[in-house]
Amino acid sequence: HGENLSFAEGLRGNSSLAMVALDPIAPADIPQISLDREYAMRVALEKLHELGHRKIALLGIRDDIIYGAERVATLKKVSKELGLSWGEDVVSVSDDNFKGMDYEAGRGLAKMYLSSAKDCTSILAINDQVAIGAMGYLQEQRLSIPEDLSIMGFDNLDVSSHLHPTLASVDQCIDLVTTDAIDLLLRGLSTNEPLKPSVKQFKPLFVEGESIGPPRKN
Repeated sequence: HGENLSFAEGLRGNSSLAMVALDPIAPADIPQISLDREYAMRVALEKLHELGHRKIALLGIRDDIIYGAERVATLKKVSKELGLSWGEDVVSVSDDNFKGMDYEAGRGLAKMYLSSAKDCTSILAINDQVAIGAMGYLQEQRLSIPEDLSIMGFDNLDVSSHLHPTLASVDQCIDLVTTDAIDLLLRGLSTNEPLKPSVKQFKPLFVEGESIGPPRKN
């Protein structure tokens, strides 16, 4: 986080330390490894558009939370490229009361979706927990997923593949990121020299799931 980066940078002169910043929220003068969130948002939105969705609700995705500004900026950009109007075709469903972004927040945001964005045929959630909570609530309201509504998450939690339907999601490739970070740290320790500043981004993977499909034809 931002408040820790300047402290970490001050330790660079200590040859006994090797440091790597994992997904920092601000640039740092040490090696950085992060997720390419611009690519992640592009893949997610383009997939829903490819299936035929032209009205998309964003659950919990807002620009005033951690990593939110990058996501929102990309979604606005891709929406325009796809000919979708921000605020009309791509609609934010969020509330200050749901900052935890967990299963219960997903249920609450699903209620908001039904009252304010029900004309949207698909949902892109900030994470899998929100997507799962929303899907459970909407199924309780007798909506069929994906026949009535498509839902996509983000994180690819283990539980996502055990749901009915299975949840489409975006995998952050955490295993690859952490393995690369450890390799970099070990290299720094073996040379006893500060690692040179660098930036490496990992592209996430789209995970097919049964929770998305073409919109229902009227």
